[in-house]
Amino acid sequence: MSAHARRDAGLPRHLRQGRLLLLAGFDKDGEGVKDPSAHLACYRIEARTDRLLAGRITHPPNRLLQRLRTERPALFTCLRRPDVEATNWQAEQAIRPAVVTRKVCGGNRTPRGAATQSIVASVLRTCAHQRRDPLDLLVTLQRSSHPIVADLNLPGPAPPI
Repeated sequence: MSAHARRDAGLPRHLRQGRLLLLAGFDKDGEGVKDPSAHLACYRIEARTDRLLAGRITHPPNRLLQRLRTERPALFTCLRRPDVEATNWQAEQAIRPAVVTRKVCGGNRTPRGAATQSIVASVLRTCAHQRRDPLDLLVTLQRSSHPIVADLNLPGPAPPI
């Protein structure tokens, strides 16, 4: 096995180990990196990740490596900014009702139907997140004589769920 192939094969393992090390030093109470040695660990993991990503892609379909190169500037944001979650759990839970609905009803028959469902689901979830009545908003949009842009932004941060 070539050195590049070994590197490609070891990348997911390296990232998993690095993530566990970094999360162990990460304070969930909003303090950011709590252990001073975690700063050094963060630097080492970032440096090793950069070395792995700098190599040549030996297997063209290696989508993970290509994606990580694209997303590299954002990979460790959760360690630098305490307000950024280390996982996307909240986002996954937010779309879960729409996914369950799609699975139960059998999906959409056309791409236009899928686009419409995703827009309506997005409006409903945004209204729920902002504690607004979605029916009022949808009625206003439907009754408008001309297309309007819905005001889905509240000033300041959204209220807690």
